[in-house]
Parts: sequence; structure tokens; C-alpha cells
Amino acid sequence: MKKIRIITLVIFIAVFALVLATNMIHWDETPLEQSIAALPLGLGFLLELPFLILGAVLTGNGSGDGLFSYDWQPVTIQAMPLVAGAFYSGLFYLVATRIVKRTSQKV
Repeated sequence: MKKIRIITLVIFIAVFALVLATNMIHWDETPLEQSIAALPLGLGFLLELPFLILGAVLTGNGSGDGLFSYDWQPVTIQAMPLVAGAFYSGLFYLVATRIVKRTSQKV
């Protein structure tokens, strides 16, 4: 069970770092975007995208431009890394603990 908690913490830190890097590094046609170094930034954006869409739908701004407007910038930089990290690590923790409970009951 201790290994599951350590893996959960590692997942939280990895997702948090990827999403935070995606939000902090500006995408403005730099050589970074055209290199392999942009792969983690794209991955962070993909991890964050469901929560951006959900936030746009909940606030009533369902347009595509609303996801990237300047109104969202403080929320995306500050809250989205925490939300995404907590969601993905929590999802892993729930699945892993259920699997451990089911396998321990069968033995």
C-alpha cells in the first residue's frame, strides 16, 4: 500500500509540473515549438484540456476562443495544475486501491 501512495505522489508531481510548464512557457513560434523539447509541453496541455473545456462550459463561455482568452489566464496558471494533478493522481489511487482490495479478498 505504501508503494501505491508513492506512485500517486509521483503522478501528482509529474502532472503538476507538465501543466505548470505548459501554462508558464509562452507559445509564440519559437524554435522550442519546433523541437522535441515541446513534447512535454504538448502533453501537459492535453492533460489540462478537459478541465479547460469543463470550466468554459460551466461559466457559459463555450466558444473555442474563450478557452484561451486573457480572462482565463490567472485561473489556468494557478488552479489548473492543482486540479489536473489531483484528478489524475486521485483516479490512479482509486483504481489501484480497488484492485488491491479485490485481489486481497480472493486470496
